[in-house]
Amino acid sequence: MKRQQNTSGARRGAPALLLLLFGAPAGAQPAAELFPQPMVVEHQLIERENDGNVFYGEPVRDTYGGSWIVSERPDGSRLVIDLVRREMTEIRPAEGTYSTIGFGRFAELRARISRLVEGAPRVAPKGSPKSDAELELVELKGAEARAALSRPSRTGPEALPAASQAEAVRRFEVREKGSTRQAAAEVWVDPRLRFGEAAQAALAAFEADALAGGPAGGAAPSFDPVRLMADVRRQSAGALPVLTVIPVLREDGEKVGESEDRVLSASPLEAFPAELARVPEGLVRTSHPLESILAALEAEAAIDAALAGKASP
Repeated sequence: MKRQQNTSGARRGAPALLLLLFGAPAGAQPAAELFPQPMVVEHQLIERENDGNVFYGEPVRDTYGGSWIVSERPDGSRLVIDLVRREMTEIRPAEGTYSTIGFGRFAELRARISRLVEGAPRVAPKGSPKSDAELELVELKGAEARAALSRPSRTGPEALPAASQAEAVRRFEVREKGSTRQAAAEVWVDPRLRFGEAAQAALAAFEADALAGGPAGGAAPSFDPVRLMADVRRQSAGALPVLTVIPVLREDGEKVGESEDRVLSASPLEAFPAELARVPEGLVRTSHPLESILAALEAEAAIDAALAGKASP
């Protein structure tokens, strides 16, 4: 059974890189050339459960250039991440609003919301690899690569970008060093599109500051996506990931599904379209959506505490 579902925030806070992005009103020129070769990457999050359910996120288009990553959604909204200014800006033209938040504040809000929703601090998923997790590189070429990418547990080869079908595609298999567990993460990369060392460092810092951690309890990725992607970028000299598959485990270590981030298309650009990073004139600045979510949850918790005769959390 397959179900179509928008996963742009309801089921998972954001992938891999590459579904959360945004920054403050940007000027016409970037503060630093982290991405001297602009590129555009369209990708999709797919989540599979062992019972056969498949959840498809809406495709997202990410444009890299200067110090920015701009993530455009199908509804016309976009997220601008400024990796130098360490800010994210959510732009919603249809609503006539935008909001800006720093990386640190974003991480703080996620942690506070998690404590209210889960009733416990955010913790690393049980079974996550240690900091010395070892990457094993397996080379795949031509027909062998296409066969691996289109095996039954994946979407069909017609969904693959031309970059993934190239002779240059390389595959990483990631396991916890010294572990006997069978669960492994898989990452395919295309070295024809690369992030330089400065961009790799900025991406790793952004992901660690703003996206690290996971909800307590329930099913969780078997590998920390933040550390996984930083390690893969380092080992592959910044090659662009075109397919990432991470097993999802229960607290007892049993695999219940997998989370897949698949690139649908990727290509270099002659120039970064700077207007994507600008806030259009006439938009009203509002609080960040997470601020509103936290305020609502805290108000609800206060009411529950009052009814129970307890102090607010």
